[in-house]
Amino acid sequence: MTLREALLALLPGAYEGEAPATASPPWKVVTLDVPTPSSRALAGCVLTHRVRVRVTVAAANAHACTLLADQVRAIEGARIAPAGWVCSPVRHVNSRPVVARNPQVTFPATNTAAFYAVLEFELTASERPVTP
Repeated sequence: MTLREALLALLPGAYEGEAPATASPPWKVVTLDVPTPSSRALAGCVLTHRVRVRVTVAAANAHACTLLADQVRAIEGARIAPAGWVCSPVRHVNSRPVVARNPQVTFPATNTAAFYAVLEFELTASERPVTP
């Protein structure tokens, strides 16, 4: 399991990047900032990498959105163990409150404006040395 896959496994049912046009409420969209091979190979030996996870939750009403955000917050303290990495526990670093119906965020299937909230998490990841 890769670092990306391990992070997505913490949030079952979440979409990476954006929700498909056919998605119906509620949904979770995850944006990951994980180390890439090129970022790991730049001049020198980086011991740890900061990994950022942003989760946008959306629902048809404020109550459902709050419940979904609470479910996502439950990943705080989780520790993942992807192959080749040693990771710190997930740390909740920021939450933006539920935003009332925003016409810029709509459910494509019903064209209904959504209530949404954004949660941000961080962890550190260190590559395990490769043993011959």
